[in-house]
Amino acid sequence: MLTEPTKIFTKDEELIEVSEDILNWLQTYSPPPLTSNVNLVGKKFSEYSLNVAAISSYQYTPPFETIQQSLVTFFVKNIGANVAMVKLQISPKENEIDYGYTDDSVVTVDVDPGEIVTLVPMIFSRYVRIAYKSDSGTNLKVIAQMQI
Repeated sequence: MLTEPTKIFTKDEELIEVSEDILNWLQTYSPPPLTSNVNLVGKKFSEYSLNVAAISSYQYTPPFETIQQSLVTFFVKNIGANVAMVKLQISPKENEIDYGYTDDSVVTVDVDPGEIVTLVPMIFSRYVRIAYKSDSGTNLKVIAQMQI
């Protein structure tokens, strides 16, 4: 039998006093089945795929709106015969005329024939696109995967 309330501090340093009433309740408490008190929330996922031809000057994918996404990954596969250069660009506005795009980082990635590279935005922005080129011309397959 408890003669004095027991004091318990939670990890947030909140003080809880435990009396005999709460201990009796805990001994008789039967929680509901797990399925009735747990709500598992699924994650939404979207994927976009496009084939592009890289030439000697930079070309750009259409912009991807990523503002509501928690995870974004771009996969670029060189399906042609020559090396390509790719990089991510970001903008707060969809149209280049409205604001313009800037490089997400200073990194330009070389993609050899048959190679796959991944690009992940490092700076938060509403719109992301891929800039790509190839001095000798090549074809690329781009896949964007996003999760809310």
